[in-house]
Amino acid sequence: MDYLARDAHHTGVPYGTIDHEQLIRSLTFIDSQLVIKEGNIQVAENVLTARALMDPTVYHHHTARIAELMLLRATERLIKANELAPKDLRRIDDYDLITTLRSHPETSKMATRLDNRNLFKRAVWLETDAIPESLRGFSYQEIIQFEREIAQAAGINPETVLIDIPHKMGLPESETQIEKNGEVTLLREQSQIIGALEGAVKNQRRLGIYTEESSISAVREVADDILDIKINGRYVKEREGDSNSLV
Repeated sequence: MDYLARDAHHTGVPYGTIDHEQLIRSLTFIDSQLVIKEGNIQVAENVLTARALMDPTVYHHHTARIAELMLLRATERLIKANELAPKDLRRIDDYDLITTLRSHPETSKMATRLDNRNLFKRAVWLETDAIPESLRGFSYQEIIQFEREIAQAAGINPETVLIDIPHKMGLPESETQIEKNGEVTLLREQSQIIGALEGAVKNQRRLGIYTEESSISAVREVADDILDIKINGRYVKEREGDSNSLV
């Protein structure tokens, strides 16, 4: 209820408006489980519709994904350099994190990129049905290893290749429990709208491989062989002069 409204406000999109008060009134406990009261399915549909619209527009827009991964990898390097302890990461705010990234030699270049919005670009941007099932089960360490292999094959710095593989392909909130005729069932089982939203969100997820603009061709060329993703022109080509806009 908080992040949808807050994120919509700060990004300037009109999708995060939900009826907070009605949603709170619709909640109750049945057998110690938090559920939505009977007759309030439209309230839940409204919230998840806003959530589904925010997903491709904000949370999984490729520019947001690229910036998020760049920040993540830079923060990991701080931890590996013993500049920041994992337990301390939870206690610092945005300002302290960015300041630390700027001041450390391992991360200052990435921090400058983020400051100047000089983000990596898409080398590969595959639609859901083009992502092999085998890639969706990769562990975090396997993804890191593939980033290194692609960078080595392309002859570039391994810190300049980022792989973004979607794991959660639907709306986990659709498993919210709702009261129906005195019984508790899953929201997705009671709403055709929620089922449609799940399918829409799944189809909007993308596999992305990001790198510096000068390395796009080299990374794209080797990624097909290493990940066996059968690109064959199914990646999204950047528009000239507008490489961080949706195509």
